[in-house]
Amino acid sequence: MGKIVFEELVDKLFKIGAIKFGAFKLKFHEKNPKAPLSPFYINLRMPPAGPLTQEIVDEIGKYLWALISVSVRHHYSYVSGVPQAGEPFAKALLELFKWSDGWRIKLRKATTKNGYRFIEMAEERYIVDGSDQSVVLLVDDLITGAESKVETIMALRSAGFIVRDVVVVIDREQGGKEYLEKKGKKVHSLFKISDLLKYYFKKGKISEEKYDEARFYLG
Repeated sequence: MGKIVFEELVDKLFKIGAIKFGAFKLKFHEKNPKAPLSPFYINLRMPPAGPLTQEIVDEIGKYLWALISVSVRHHYSYVSGVPQAGEPFAKALLELFKWSDGWRIKLRKATTKNGYRFIEMAEERYIVDGSDQSVVLLVDDLITGAESKVETIMALRSAGFIVRDVVVVIDREQGGKEYLEKKGKKVHSLFKISDLLKYYFKKGKISEEKYDEARFYLG
């Protein structure tokens, strides 16, 4: 977004440690171990994996719902969260849509005997035909390089579903949005990391050194 308008929420995320500054390894580094460490770390998960409370998840859900109402032009019949980080936000959206949990496509992470990790359908109760009645709105916490989004889209597609729009809370602006959009998916984000950095620096929450370091990292 061009201007931070959700200051109370942005301040809460900083206060609870959902956004930290330092030097961090990410999932990206598993395949790119020589890549520079990230000067910021974003954790939008609920306990025990993260600091978000249900109240904050519900608040984010309301802002995502407003974003979707303005930005998403396609019809969709289901909502699905990228496992596991996107699932709380998908649930929050279902409640706002006043849809039953039956409208949420549930997925799970799995591992082959050889240690290869992938995403698969958690249930086999869906009968779909790839028509407009099979369109899924995909929800996640972040987008970095889009790997988990691609895996999830592939799992949904193999079951006959269509994904046209992906909604995330924060775009780390590291190429994932552009990659998915080249594949024909539209990505909608509540915040861009560059906007959050500007806000935190302006409010004195991070030093000029940390701000410049993060900007350099993002290129």
